[in-house]
Amino acid sequence: MKIAIIVFLVLVYPFTLAAQEKSKPLIHEFSLSISRTDVKDRNTSAMNGAGIGYQCIANNRKKVNFSMGVTFTNTRQRKKEVYETYLTSYHLLQNSVLPVYSNHLYAWSKDVEYSINSFSFPVSVRYTVGEKFRAFAEAGCYIDINSCTRKGTMMIKTDRYNPEAPWIGYKFTDKGWISMMNYGYSAGFGISCPAGKNEIITKFQFRKGLANIGTFNNDLRNTYLLLSMGFRLNADNFLWLKKTR
Repeated sequence: MKIAIIVFLVLVYPFTLAAQEKSKPLIHEFSLSISRTDVKDRNTSAMNGAGIGYQCIANNRKKVNFSMGVTFTNTRQRKKEVYETYLTSYHLLQNSVLPVYSNHLYAWSKDVEYSINSFSFPVSVRYTVGEKFRAFAEAGCYIDINSCTRKGTMMIKTDRYNPEAPWIGYKFTDKGWISMMNYGYSAGFGISCPAGKNEIITKFQFRKGLANIGTFNNDLRNTYLLLSMGFRLNADNFLWLKKTR
């Protein structure tokens, strides 16, 4: 609860600064991105994903300014081995397995592909240099609200009381059973160039997930790289909203 309150205050802070300088309207960035998982251990293989994002920037013409936004990002990774519950409750069918509250069979999974969908709420400080063609670096923090699906092969021991009983593999797909919330810090850099009244922006970002979102004693970290391209829209694009009021 304390973490949620602190994050909320951090996210709201840039908007309070922007409100204090009414003469300098907010700048809006919209982007598409490609993601790449950046988890380095023997049990994890990196995979690619994609996402979309929106970022709101205060005091854009200053060298140091604040931004916040929301992004939707899909990240993917493959685990060689995943522990299920020690005595897993699964019902064996001819071609699949179904979770039930009986049987209590030993189980583990292999070649499990996780597809994690995250709504992220980032806030950052950005340092910008240049006039027309500009470069910037930024750093900040974020929180993720996660959902997940996974698929793989579950290995189930047919008789837990018999040491000689064979292990049988079943293909499965389920909801992933991960923690709903992640948080971490981010850092990145980018460039922007003019496109009429607006700008084209390219950005590379690293997001370090600090929470273990795995369950059943599995270590699952969602750390990833983002390569984004999009448009920075000048406030003049939104003057028609004021005219219609």
